[in-house]
Amino acid sequence: VRPTSDNLSVAADPDVLASVSRRFKQRTDEVPDFQRHVVPMLGTLGCNGRACHGSFQGKGGFSLSLFGYDFIADHAALTDEFAGRVQLDDPAESLLLLKPTGGAEHGGGKRYQVGSWQYNLLSRWIEAGAPAATDLQVAVNLQITPSEILFRNKGQRVKLTAVVTWDDGRREDVTQLARMEVIDDQVAVVGFDAVLTSRGSGDTHLIVSYDKAVVAVPVIQPVSRLTGRKYPAVPTPTQIDKLVVAKLSKLGIVPAALSGDADFLRRVFLDISGTLPSPEQVESFVNDASTDKRSRMIDELLDTTAYIDWWAMRLTDLSGCNSQQLGSTDMNSPAALQWQAWMRRRVADNVGWDKIAAGLLLANSRLPGQTYDEYVWEQSSFQTNKHRAEFTDLDRPMHYYWARSDISTPQNKALSFGYIFLGVRLQCAQCHKHPFDQWSKQDFDDFTQFFSRLRWGTAPDSADAHNALRNRLGVPEKLDTAALRRQMYMRVSAEGLPIPWREVYVNAAGKDPQTARLLGGEALDLNQFDDPREPLFAWLVDRDNPYFARAFVNRIWHHYFGRGLVDPVDDISAGNPASNEPLLDYLAHGFIESGFDIKWLHRQIANSRTYQLGWQTNQTNRNDERHFSHVRLRRLQAEVLVDAIFQATASDERNRDFLHNTDQRKITLHPGNLSPSSVGYALAIFGKPTRSVNCDCERSTQPTLLQSLYVKNDKEILEQIERKDGWLAGIARQLGEELKSETGRGIIVPAKLDIPDDKKPASEEIVRQAYLRTLSRLPEDQELDRGVAHLRLCESPIEGARELIWALLNTQEFITNH
Repeated sequence: VRPTSDNLSVAADPDVLASVSRRFKQRTDEVPDFQRHVVPMLGTLGCNGRACHGSFQGKGGFSLSLFGYDFIADHAALTDEFAGRVQLDDPAESLLLLKPTGGAEHGGGKRYQVGSWQYNLLSRWIEAGAPAATDLQVAVNLQITPSEILFRNKGQRVKLTAVVTWDDGRREDVTQLARMEVIDDQVAVVGFDAVLTSRGSGDTHLIVSYDKAVVAVPVIQPVSRLTGRKYPAVPTPTQIDKLVVAKLSKLGIVPAALSGDADFLRRVFLDISGTLPSPEQVESFVNDASTDKRSRMIDELLDTTAYIDWWAMRLTDLSGCNSQQLGSTDMNSPAALQWQAWMRRRVADNVGWDKIAAGLLLANSRLPGQTYDEYVWEQSSFQTNKHRAEFTDLDRPMHYYWARSDISTPQNKALSFGYIFLGVRLQCAQCHKHPFDQWSKQDFDDFTQFFSRLRWGTAPDSADAHNALRNRLGVPEKLDTAALRRQMYMRVSAEGLPIPWREVYVNAAGKDPQTARLLGGEALDLNQFDDPREPLFAWLVDRDNPYFARAFVNRIWHHYFGRGLVDPVDDISAGNPASNEPLLDYLAHGFIESGFDIKWLHRQIANSRTYQLGWQTNQTNRNDERHFSHVRLRRLQAEVLVDAIFQATASDERNRDFLHNTDQRKITLHPGNLSPSSVGYALAIFGKPTRSVNCDCERSTQPTLLQSLYVKNDKEILEQIERKDGWLAGIARQLGEELKSETGRGIIVPAKLDIPDDKKPASEEIVRQAYLRTLSRLPEDQELDRGVAHLRLCESPIEGARELIWALLNTQEFITNH
């Protein structure tokens, strides 16, 4: 709909019950429904909001459920015979009518007039005996008209209507009862009269909620006149590009030009492999004239050791492997390392995300048919210091996922599941239903039932064997503490001998039905299943599941662009719509069709022109933060940055093999303890996540003063630059000099060898190599001249090279991916 200033009328549909504002404008015999009318109206008046009676402690001795979704409790609070809020024998004296109209003192002020439709609706409900909501109805659809709004100028207005369809087929205009909110009020605002008014250019969504239904309506006002036929021709070689440009053309945003080869190479190396390209790789790629070199490079990077290690690290971050939370496994450090190795094997073999999820979610400690005695012998074989058994077999599940101490309760298991595999935040639903999300407390409680029979400990069928083994180890009763047991068990299992290992198991079903409900799905009796996780997982990987594929696709998109199609990436909900819904649908559908092939997803994104755009902006896209019309500058992740500093200052040989030799690299090392104090100073200040909470926000790339001080003058940085096996020492050897340094106190470079001048590196070559090592490009003419001049002013080329590499490490260009 393209509104005009007078486009405010809405045609009436004879099959739709008129709005309550019309039906209760005058006195009527109709009795309002508590669920459909009374509670929603109290919500639009703000009565059950956080600042009023919906707060935890209530207001004035009167409490309502937050946002009004506990109909039983709210009805009891309103009709309490001793409170006087509802007076059935004299409705006009009800405090529910007196206070909001100014007839009695009210901390919330005047909310409506005597004789208004709101007053008449509540008065009629009280006169009819204040009936409760007995059989709750289900809103099966909420239709907002118009379904998309395209403004042209500031100040334009459009009238909105909201029509609900109930499960019995009735349709009703609920415009005056629905909550409406614009995400970005700089683009548009909505009034209590359900009129949307344009305020400025941009793109946002109007969120409308009623009962449990939530609908997002796109709202657009172009930022330029370059729309429709005026929009310039833009190359769209892939479906991703077509869908991105389709949205940009509505907004009048023209994408940036394609990035140069050097910028693309550095970007794709860092994103796929967490590694800088070597100087030789940069020059070779830039000089390659073939038209398919970018796609070939993407394929080459996906086959590197660095890709395997970097993405194993990212997926282990996501799945929550934290050695501190695995202390209950008795061998916390080996357990974390086994988890990392397990994930690495699957990334190396390109196992589908659905199968990785199965290995985590459906994991039991004992394999089918395995006895407890066999299990404990096998488990110790993974821990022994001699001839350690391989843990990463593709048929072996990752049972440590359920051993984490932070998900010991069914509620925490449900939260973790929602965060990792659905990209959904369920925290609010533990207590109440948020008005702009669809999940209620009842939904959450029903969902947690899937995890209520899952246990970590001693299974009933192994209790005797567990206790017998524990007794054989002979821990004195007076010294039988958890710390002493763990110390002894670690020594025993390190020898490959069995200890009383705990295990993941599922309790047997009870006699009474156990009802659980999938999110947005059907109710199930879990007692019909030996393992309640089986129907849960079947729903998860079903091609019609609205979350599983979308959540993973959205996270990978965020990795490449610094922003998800849904942002934040762990908040997929009806009230937080995607910036480009058709694009998210396309990628999620393709991901499913590929068999949840992770490399397919990497290729789709990295081969798109959208990903390969430059960072330089134009007049139309300089303020674009949501629609991927140019590449956003992204600070390097902690592990990648620390590795990049090491690589940039390494010897030529080590620099070249950084992509395939990942020994001791930060992108592959998993500390035995992921607490902030032991993760390493550099990694900690640059935002490495400790995997202690369910939130993608735990990995931080925000700049801080400590980061700046570290790169400028920390002892570690200076030691990297001046180390004996580094680039600077190599230059000294080529110049026939011996590098002697005292970190932070300058460099002594006495001549040692007589090397012919034609064998010594020229100043120009030193400057070029410094730029290639750090910024992955050749210096521009002015930069080259300035660098050479500086080297010649210094007492020795080594001192000049040291200062040059230090200066380049301190540039924004080095510390960001662009």
